[in-house]
Amino acid sequence: MSLLAGIKTGKKKRKDLLSAGFSKDNDNEKEVKSRIELQEHISDGQPSERVQETSSETNTNISANQSIADQLRSQLSGGGAISTAAGAAAPDRDLEDRGRIRAAVREKQNVQSTLHQQVTIASPAIYSNDADQTISEMLKAEKSQSMSLEELEARDLLRLGKKRRLKQNSKSNVDSDEEDDVLIQKQQAFLSSSQSQKAIERATSRAVAKSDLQDKMVSKLWWWIESKEFDRKRLVALGNHVSLAMAPPSQSIHHGRHFYLVPLAHVESLAAAEPEVWDELARFQTSLRALFRQQNYGLVFFETVLPSNSFWQTRLECVAIPNEQWMDAALFIKQALLEQAQDDGTHQKVMATTSTKGLPACVPKNFSYIYMEYDQQQGYVQMIESRDFPKDFAVDTIAGMIQEDPMRFRRKLKVAHEEERAVMLSFLDKWKTFDWTLQLDA
Repeated sequence: MSLLAGIKTGKKKRKDLLSAGFSKDNDNEKEVKSRIELQEHISDGQPSERVQETSSETNTNISANQSIADQLRSQLSGGGAISTAAGAAAPDRDLEDRGRIRAAVREKQNVQSTLHQQVTIASPAIYSNDADQTISEMLKAEKSQSMSLEELEARDLLRLGKKRRLKQNSKSNVDSDEEDDVLIQKQQAFLSSSQSQKAIERATSRAVAKSDLQDKMVSKLWWWIESKEFDRKRLVALGNHVSLAMAPPSQSIHHGRHFYLVPLAHVESLAAAEPEVWDELARFQTSLRALFRQQNYGLVFFETVLPSNSFWQTRLECVAIPNEQWMDAALFIKQALLEQAQDDGTHQKVMATTSTKGLPACVPKNFSYIYMEYDQQQGYVQMIESRDFPKDFAVDTIAGMIQEDPMRFRRKLKVAHEEERAVMLSFLDKWKTFDWTLQLDA
């Protein structure tokens, strides 16, 4: 009696819990009932009050969506600001919709869409058509996809026990030794296929891990156009081999006068760059010098390649400084390099670069160095041996020339998006006259 009483008590408690219910289960149940009711009325051709209410709500939502869409179109055509989250980046589209930059953005989007289609085609049908399948069909598809042919064969081999073999021998008069040989052959074939499958899976996992690691390292190179963290709104011009981008405010000595020249292909140092990269670098440098010469500014270009085993993409930085300080740039840079060599205890020689003896002629490939150019094909280069060499040495040297704060004090600087966009548009308006990449479009 006590056992039965306990069972009844448990049933009563469960019944009370079910009667009380949880809001989530009740909501799901109500939603299912409403859908069933809606389907029954639609199939019978007799719309009920519930159907009418649903249709009226749907019409209201459609009209609301249409009004929002009309508002977005009017704001886009009028160039006004969009307050919705989806249209927050619309004012910056004009920064990306420019000549070769527009073509590069569309090409990257096409590549991403092609990869997405390939992944969708390669994915199992159980995941691609979930919306068109019922629960029973999804369960059936999952069961069919859960085991491979090799796994099914292994299961059948395991199920083939001693009693089953004896029973088959008695019916077919097949020798047990002969059947054991066939069974052993099947097991060996299965093991060889499973081992090859495991080898393929190991190779695939290693390739995926390598790709993920490379993507993670590339994402840190935010100044490279191939990185996911690259901000296209800062892209000024795009050549066939080199891109010109404006440095972000937190990485600039002076926002609007600090730029990056970055090869499109992977290059660890400009000393190892191809001749076509150097040709486009020279064209960009000539255009930038001509632009800032009109504003009484001189340019200093510099590259730092530190000793490291990690993945790296080089960049040639450019900083515009007033002519008064730029006239003394050669002496200032050479003295700073000599003092740093003494501090490091390396006493590395400071080599001068000229039009006849450029950077590739002074530095072998796969060597670490710092290069600073104060005039056209005139600068200084020094080898780096110490891993303690300051990564901000060049930019801090230029900041000292114009009496600005070192870069470490500017990394937390935050500038409003509207202000950064205004600086970019102002520079682009001046750059149009000197943009040599427009000839590539023609």
